[in-house]
Amino acid sequence: MMEDKKCLIIANGKACSMQLTKRLLRDKPFVIALDGSLLRVLEKLIPIDVLLGDFDRFDVNEARELLGGAEIVIAPDQEKPTLIRA
Repeated sequence: MMEDKKCLIIANGKACSMQLTKRLLRDKPFVIALDGSLLRVLEKLIPIDVLLGDFDRFDVNEARELLGGAEIVIAPDQEKPTLIRA
């Protein structure tokens, strides 16, 4: 039987407190960061599993270098916000 695993999606926008962020990360969820949140994720040293987006603000190769082992998923659909595509 497959165990339930939580998923945390980090989007660009107003940041929550670091206390809440730590609480959300405590259970080691699967973390998806949207490309607009890349700088925040790097600044706060938040470990992520996937970086998703259209990369209209960042070079995908630079993101790959900065993130190391995180999977990068390019979703170029400009008609829908990245959060909807996640």
